Amino acid sequence: MQKKQRECKHSFILVRQISCLRPEEVIQSGGQIEPPGMHIIYLPYSDDIRLVEERYSDTSGMVNIASDDQIKKAADLIKLIDLKDFSVCQFTNPALQRHYAVLQALALEEDDIPEMKDETLPDEEGLARPAVVRALEEFKTSVYGDNYEEENKPGTGKPTEASKKQKAIAEFATKECENYD
Repeated sequence: MQKKQRECKHSFILVRQISCLRPEEVIQSGGQIEPPGMHIIYLPYSDDIRLVEERYSDTSGMVNIASDDQIKKAADLIKLIDLKDFSVCQFTNPALQRHYAVLQALALEEDDIPEMKDETLPDEEGLARPAVVRALEEFKTSVYGDNYEEENKPGTGKPTEASKKQKAIAEFATKECENYD
């Protein structure tokens, strides 16, 4: 018997190292909970490994630690805005729902596309309650102090480099669109 070795060369194949991990089979009284199998974990190349601590850590060596008062104020704030009976299944993806509405309108040859309510946006009425506003102000005072003034209010101050760049891109896109009319 002759052994043959075949080689198939493709230019689009990316060679990767992997780690194979065999999970344990879990069986309970009702049946199999976790089947046996194989988990394949792609290992990163050496230049893909980055030290996040070095890049984003404070270089002065001083790390601000929250005081007990700040932790208590944050906990009080979270308790006030806590959602009752929360489940992520209650909220739909607004972009996906809009896509489905457009598909339905096209399929039914409708002219109007219904507006979709974005349920992922914060509840402004709930956040405007006096107890929540008071707790938020107490938390801000405990973190920033009494003399803190917000510097980054939207619409005030000079435009940033990013906003200038976005405006230039939008103007360029508008000019390009005019060429196609």
